[in-house]
Amino acid sequence: MLDIAVPTFIDEIREVDVAFLAIAGQYAEDGKLQGLLEMLGVPYTGSGVLASAQAMHKPTAKKRLDGTIARPIQPWVHCTETQPTRSADAFAREWTDLVRATLKLPVVVKPASQGCSIDLHLARDDQQLHDVFTQLAPTSADGQELVVEPYIQGRHLSCGVLEIGGEPVPLPPLEVVLKGELYDHASKQHPEAHCVYHCPAPLPEPIHNQVSAAAVHAHQTLGCHGYSRSDFIADHDGQVWWLETNTLPGLTPTGNLATMATAAGIDHDTLIERILQTAADPRHYRP
Repeated sequence: MLDIAVPTFIDEIREVDVAFLAIAGQYAEDGKLQGLLEMLGVPYTGSGVLASAQAMHKPTAKKRLDGTIARPIQPWVHCTETQPTRSADAFAREWTDLVRATLKLPVVVKPASQGCSIDLHLARDDQQLHDVFTQLAPTSADGQELVVEPYIQGRHLSCGVLEIGGEPVPLPPLEVVLKGELYDHASKQHPEAHCVYHCPAPLPEPIHNQVSAAAVHAHQTLGCHGYSRSDFIADHDGQVWWLETNTLPGLTPTGNLATMATAAGIDHDTLIERILQTAADPRHYRP
């Protein structure tokens, strides 16, 4: 196991046959690590530079898929800071006004480029929204962008895609039943304490088919490779909304991708082997 944070990482990674990427977050799943491995000529698992960058940056992914994906994309506001020396209160007031002019409350606020639902917040009224923006202002002054979306109550669904024989195959959709309001960082890191998985998700056939098809479409349109996972919400009216696509979903034996694979008759060891095989496939230049 290699740590990208140690000074000797580049020397160590040159010696490997294949880099199996079991890593998440900025500088890991956003195309930067993938670009380094491309420059060093080291084969690696997962998507390439462009697909990783597009999927990680939520505004770019939304623009790329909007109008092409069968599942609609929620209205959203992209918050960027152009005056980094302003006070946190000035940040918050401007962004609160912007969001309130565009979206109805409650809303979800999250970083535009971050993994594992880090810094995901729910705001039900103007004061909560202002407080969230005030809290996130320091990271925004450092260049972190934010995305704000309507908060939709409904069924949280995920669908993994695994390439088998070069073809993207959807895994059985999984439903996450939350014990709280948000599928946030804590829920994803410690699912046993915050949620329950149902896989295959007990869905009506039309919704099951829509989620599976949308996951494959997102995988292909974003240019993903090897495997991915897309997340959705089905609201109380049965409308399915695409949320995001993860190019390096977690691979723990009890995680959602492994749970979906198990439901498809693929045990954890076989899942890892199949992902590893995609890194060894002959590939031409990938953007």
